[in-house]
This record gives sequence, structure tokens and C-alpha cells, in this order.
Amino acid sequence: MTVSAALGHFLRHASTVPCARASDWEIVDFEGIVRQWGPGNFLLHSDIQFELAFSHSQSRLVAFTTFGFNAEGPPGFAHGGAIAAWMDQVLGVLTHKSGHT
Repeated sequence: MTVSAALGHFLRHASTVPCARASDWEIVDFEGIVRQWGPGNFLLHSDIQFELAFSHSQSRLVAFTTFGFNAEGPPGFAHGGAIAAWMDQVLGVLTHKSGHT
């Protein structure tokens, strides 16, 4: 399942997730947000693919992520630095979308 397909599946079935309604969720324009932070953003040019959905009513962010071959550390595992960079950006988006800049 692709990252986009996983997000679509989540949004279609959000009503089955505790405390979630499909109408509460919006797909996040990650590229639009981080381009405001600077065009040289690592994740815009990496082998990490992800889609984000945010719920305003819950201040909750859901991320579906794939770390590609070029983000590999130990064989078969994502590189710790790639994971840290991804987490930094996702938490920044969560803070931004929650209105806590």
C-alpha cells in the first residue's frame, strides 16, 4: 500500500478510530508549509515519503511514512538521523497547525 493509499484508507475509516470523525481531518499541504520555512528543507529533497492529516478538534496529527533506500542506516532499517529529521519536521507541522508558533 502506498503512503497516499494508507492515508486515504485512514480517512475513509476515521469513524472507526476512537475519538475521530472523518469530517474532522484535513490533509496537510506539507510542502506548502515548509516552503515558508526555507526552500532548502531536507525532507523536500529526500527519499522519505509521507502524507499528513490533521484534526483541528483534537490537535492530532497522523502521518503515514515510507523511508526509502537512500534513507537506510543499518541494512533494512531507516537511518536514525533520517528518523530524527522526519520527527523534527512533523512536530513542527503539528505545532504550526495547532496555532502554537
